[in-house]
Amino acid sequence: MLDRFTSMAAFVAAADAGSFAAAAIKLHMSPQMVAKHIVFLEDRLGARLLNRTTRRQSLTELGRRNYDQGKVVLAEAATADGLLNEAKTTPRGRLRITASCRWSRASFAPTRRWRSTSI
Repeated sequence: MLDRFTSMAAFVAAADAGSFAAAAIKLHMSPQMVAKHIVFLEDRLGARLLNRTTRRQSLTELGRRNYDQGKVVLAEAATADGLLNEAKTTPRGRLRITASCRWSRASFAPTRRWRSTSI
């Protein structure tokens, strides 16, 4: 069974590019695999999304609606991935350093904001 998300991406890429071959280059897969993903999506939905001939392809009415929604879903997924990747690459938390007094005095010159004050 094929992945619905990848099938949606293949369909949107094929609609944008105008051919399975161009979509395949963009997605780093074979044109046959792009075709399989689109057939999987059409079978799952029970409707034809693309009118295909040997020379050109065009979206059906249902294909146009699915394309519009697919672009929104893929954009939202890309945004979510970007937020997660950003959160993973930003350092968070407390950093504790253990060092000898001599090394720490030489490496970390005491400043007013680092000194602890006692009441």
